[in-house]
Amino acid sequence: MDANNVEEQNGALNGKIKEHRSQPTSKVKEFFRKRWFLLFLLFLVLLVVVSIILILVFLIPYLKREVKNDFRLPSNLSPEHYFLEIQPYLDPKDLTFQGSVTITFVCLNATDKLILHASGINIHENSLKVVSSDGTCTMDVVQMVYDHENELVIFTLCQNFEVGRRYDIRMKFDRKFENFYGFFAVKYEDNGVEKYVAATKFERQFARRAFPCFDEPHFKSKFTVSIVRRKKYVSLSNMPLLETLKRDDEWEVDKFQTSVVMSTYLVAFSIGEFKSVENGKVAVWYLRNNSDIEFILNTAHAMLNYFERYLHSRYTLPKLDHVLLPKYSSLGMENWGLVMYNEPLFARLPTNREKAKLISHETVHQWFGNLVTPKWWDDLWLNEGFARYFGSFAVHAIHPEWRTEEQFTYLSNQIMNTDCASPERSIILSVNEQSDFSKPIYLVYSKGGLMVRMVHLLLGDEAFKKGLMSYLSENAYKNVDQDELWKRLTLAQTEKPPLNLKKMMKPWMSQAGYPIITAIRNYEKNTLKISQKSCFSYENKSSEELWNVPITLMHGSRPVINLKVTKWLTKRQDVLNDLPDNRNWTLLNVQQLGYFRVNYDENNWKSLLWQLRHNFLKIPSLNRIQILKDAMFFADTGDISHSLALDIFSYFPFEKDVLVLNVVEYSGIGEYLQNYEMAVFKTDVEEKWKKFIRYALGPIYIRYLHNWVKGKVEEELLSSKRSYINILCMYGDQNCLNNSREAMEEIFKGNNEKEM
Repeated sequence: MDANNVEEQNGALNGKIKEHRSQPTSKVKEFFRKRWFLLFLLFLVLLVVVSIILILVFLIPYLKREVKNDFRLPSNLSPEHYFLEIQPYLDPKDLTFQGSVTITFVCLNATDKLILHASGINIHENSLKVVSSDGTCTMDVVQMVYDHENELVIFTLCQNFEVGRRYDIRMKFDRKFENFYGFFAVKYEDNGVEKYVAATKFERQFARRAFPCFDEPHFKSKFTVSIVRRKKYVSLSNMPLLETLKRDDEWEVDKFQTSVVMSTYLVAFSIGEFKSVENGKVAVWYLRNNSDIEFILNTAHAMLNYFERYLHSRYTLPKLDHVLLPKYSSLGMENWGLVMYNEPLFARLPTNREKAKLISHETVHQWFGNLVTPKWWDDLWLNEGFARYFGSFAVHAIHPEWRTEEQFTYLSNQIMNTDCASPERSIILSVNEQSDFSKPIYLVYSKGGLMVRMVHLLLGDEAFKKGLMSYLSENAYKNVDQDELWKRLTLAQTEKPPLNLKKMMKPWMSQAGYPIITAIRNYEKNTLKISQKSCFSYENKSSEELWNVPITLMHGSRPVINLKVTKWLTKRQDVLNDLPDNRNWTLLNVQQLGYFRVNYDENNWKSLLWQLRHNFLKIPSLNRIQILKDAMFFADTGDISHSLALDIFSYFPFEKDVLVLNVVEYSGIGEYLQNYEMAVFKTDVEEKWKKFIRYALGPIYIRYLHNWVKGKVEEELLSSKRSYINILCMYGDQNCLNNSREAMEEIFKGNNEKEM
């Protein structure tokens, strides 16, 4: 073989070797390329999955919020009658109850679902039975599921309910007693003996803790209640006792008359060792002897008669019981025919006036709330606003010497200081999910009551009363919203054209806060420029809200109380022409008819100051309160000077109306004075400030409070006593310090009943 051939062969061999070596290398590279590609794809998939999960985690709660009424019951079925039996075990080792319920309902829309409210209740699944009310059809429950978040139990049937047909669902259940909500039991002592009593508190959404039910106010129904109790107990419910049957040697069954149609939150029962006193339809039930029993009985009887006369509407139940309980979650509860009170809290109310207002409040609920009920809790103010207002109005009619109708304006003084705390709060509630039940509702009571008062004063008593009579008679045993109230009150007016109350009241009901009215006089043209802004403007919050503000006027040249509206301020500003007198003071918001503050130009403030110093009786008591509280407020905001506000307050030593004297307690003036003290603390004007306070409040103390150690205080000033003592003693008033020293000596001697 020659050299050339060898070289060719070697070259070919080397080529094959290179080719052979290159093949796995390229395959490996291809393999890794594919692997990285797959890993990249896998990463993308994981990224998408994680993104979807994160989106769902953060979005689902918001989606749920957008699904309105997901905690509300569907309207496919409507209850008509409950047959409820409850058996409580008031044993400290076994505080439980058991029961059974049969609910008769009608089908409005075909469905195979029956959804009820139930919270913490153990339903005995083997006791479930669904039959047509005529007994011709039995339906199997194929599934029972609890929705604990929304406090629901969902029954799925083997077939649809037929539209227009009535059915019964029957079940047994048991549960532990609740703590003050739902059906609860509490321990108390009677002459050293430990005992138990059971009672209910179902408003707003707690009937579901006692028995499965359609627990929404518009699902009104009749109730036939039976209570199985040990023989030593007495049981009470909304209706009178029909009969008592023996169950065995230890237990008896109290069967009560069937009720009128009503909402579940008004169903009530109580079991304990009760005693009673009666006066006609009214009875007071109590566990222990109580000094208030006779007062409650007489006041409750008087209030029931008063409201029947005023509203021209008979109380529709055969009886109205008032029950005193050793513990209760609220001061009172208006259960239809079975009002319940927290006995210790009731006893601690400072005066009979306050006790009468509470009894009046719960009594008028028998019409506003019980007879006519809101469709949903958004309009709770239709219950509580009327009850809060009439609680004072009716007591004033029976005891005019207590002046409770005038004192009602204390509410505006109190809540104005907190009403602008949140721009989300209004009288109309927003109850769209379970957690909304825990939101504050104090404005529903207080501001709602002030709105009722404003409408009453605007319409006059006759038109107001006529409208309420129509509202109650046309809607008895029904559910309404606020539009129905405005409709009835608008139709009742005799003036043409009547006030369009739905339009006029809309901003007052739906907007948070209140308007600030500024009144600037043009003394040359004899005009008054009035403007409005929201109280939120002081919180650096932009607010475009407007109110329909009723402007009422009083003038120094003719200081006559006139509640006729001079002008409705419906826009940002307006002008009043031809004022009666440009040399005298002008006053807005006569008798505090409206819920707003008023600021004036400096000259008008000084004219009001002159009047207060020379003859303050020419300005009505309610407006003297208004002037004082508004002056202090505007001094705090910087709209007027502190010196002007204190000049206005300087007339106070001569004030003799206890209604006005209580302004120290109820208007925030006491708080203003203490805040001012902090501002001048350790400055060269501190001693002058203390001297001024002793000058302003000291004479009031001498006239009305100097005998407080001996328990002799004018009743109307009892609630303000502590404020006067705290302020004057802090500022070194010698009379106050001497009395306080005397009180301390009494305490050290063992007379520890003295209240400081």
